[in-house]
Amino acid sequence: MNQNVLKTFSVKLGITSQRVLRKAQEYHRLIEVKTSSTALAALKITGSCEVVMCLDLASEHCGEHLDKKNLVRLSGLNKRTYLSSVKALESLLGLETAQTLKEMAVQYGCTEATSLAEEILRRYVAVQNEKSCQEMDFRSPLFLSAALCAACRKLKVRVEWSKLRDVASVKRTTYERLLVDMGNIAQDITGDKKSPNRKRGKSFYEELEQAVLEEEAVPVKQVRDTENNDPKVNFQLWKQKILAQAAKKQSS
Repeated sequence: MNQNVLKTFSVKLGITSQRVLRKAQEYHRLIEVKTSSTALAALKITGSCEVVMCLDLASEHCGEHLDKKNLVRLSGLNKRTYLSSVKALESLLGLETAQTLKEMAVQYGCTEATSLAEEILRRYVAVQNEKSCQEMDFRSPLFLSAALCAACRKLKVRVEWSKLRDVASVKRTTYERLLVDMGNIAQDITGDKKSPNRKRGKSFYEELEQAVLEEEAVPVKQVRDTENNDPKVNFQLWKQKILAQAAKKQSS
């Protein structure tokens, strides 16, 4: 890799760390050893794009996160192509590392959403496994970021949504559909937690039953002291009174 080219792009990206530059050079050497020009061309990794991706991967390795917009602009690719190509290059070089949900939460400054995100992901995986989706990698950045994003939305935790979405490296519509599923699970979880304290209103039939019990406690004399002393008529009046009281309570 030409040192001048590397230096030029590092300045444009705001990279000053010599450690990052050395790591970028190391990745460039790995590319020469592990890949062919044909494979790189198929991934649209040519010329300056290769330099940008090496700097991107090196920065991630050293814990310095660059502005994705600048990376995409300097690469000459559109955003979706760039993200998929850099992921493919990372895989070709054997640089993929399994990141935990807690580590991702720390990286994006939303640790308070970790517990809910883990429960969302656990339930999502359980549902998908019932559908015979065991072969799917649910520990991939796609599912981790979606679970974390859904948790942050539910808890109203401030986070950079665009960066979380970029981690997934999928179409926005695909990511949003996954978020809807995760969001529904988040709603179920928070609903479950609140349910023990929630008072359920009585049904119409429960109100009616209570009214009957209350009316049975009234002395028999009050039933007999009606305008009509016929027992059948008294029973009908009594029944109508109970139903009217129950309906009134139900509507209030």
